[in-house]
Amino acid sequence: MLIHPAEARRQFRELADEDITNQNLARGALLIALEDNPRLDVESYLDELAALAVRVERRCVAGESAIFRLGHLHAELFDVDGYRGDTSSYYDPRNACLNEVIDRKLGIPITLSVVYIEIGARLGLKLEGVSFPSHFLVKCALREGAVILDPYAR
Repeated sequence: MLIHPAEARRQFRELADEDITNQNLARGALLIALEDNPRLDVESYLDELAALAVRVERRCVAGESAIFRLGHLHAELFDVDGYRGDTSSYYDPRNACLNEVIDRKLGIPITLSVVYIEIGARLGLKLEGVSFPSHFLVKCALREGAVILDPYAR
């Protein structure tokens, strides 16, 4: 499906006019990627992320602590799917496009964090991005306190 760049920008403006939440962060990143790839099927990538969240959810036990859900998310995302930071070609432009990151399972801190936050939000985890100098991390609020996660370093 070919989406005209003007239509992609319109969709992004509509999204940006709403509250940006963990539930629509990946959609926004995929709409940005439409600039470089007007044939990109945003919904199929969101479906792929949803399927990953379902796989993580299957690992979870009812009533278990959020820290265990984080562990399940880590296992599925990094150990099973093999997502990782691109240490050999960090500045490859594909690392900035969420669809490429999902296809290649390879990215930079912010795009890997978007994937992590998207899946975590679907699991009911309280995650938020944290900007560090020259890096991007994810903070998870837990009953016991906060945990800082680095999806780039797995």
